[in-house]
Amino acid sequence: MLFITFGKIAFVLSFMAIMMPLAAKYKAIGNFIAKNRLMQLIGNVSFGGYLYHFTVIMLRLNSQSTMPSYKFYDLFGAWFLDIIYTLILATASTLLIELPVQNMWRVGLEGKLMEKLKVYVNGSKKERNSSGDKSRGASKAQNLPEEAKNIGNNNSDVAT
Repeated sequence: MLFITFGKIAFVLSFMAIMMPLAAKYKAIGNFIAKNRLMQLIGNVSFGGYLYHFTVIMLRLNSQSTMPSYKFYDLFGAWFLDIIYTLILATASTLLIELPVQNMWRVGLEGKLMEKLKVYVNGSKKERNSSGDKSRGASKAQNLPEEAKNIGNNNSDVAT
């Protein structure tokens, strides 16, 4: 059990130790990963695979009426089918749910939200300029409510 835990850590650290100098020397590796559509699909599907793998394994184990045999080909077949079912579920949920929702957010909602934020930010600047206070050294607390300005100034509420 100890090897499984520290074996993964050793693998990740050694992989990083190899890839980081390569990525620093050859900038095309980062561009390849960022712009390659297959790598992007693998990245998108990996989240669905993480979500569904345990569910697929539990469904298989709970649907068995007898104890599984521990022969190599039985375990390999079960493992292989678990991966196939997980990939099918992950790809379907990525293509049918995740990507359309991301596009809906990007196209429909993000633009409207950014417009509202721009109006809010620009509107508050106009209000500050039109309030008659043109000095550059004005406090940032000028737009706060009175209760917020007095926090820390009044020590009478502190129990002694």
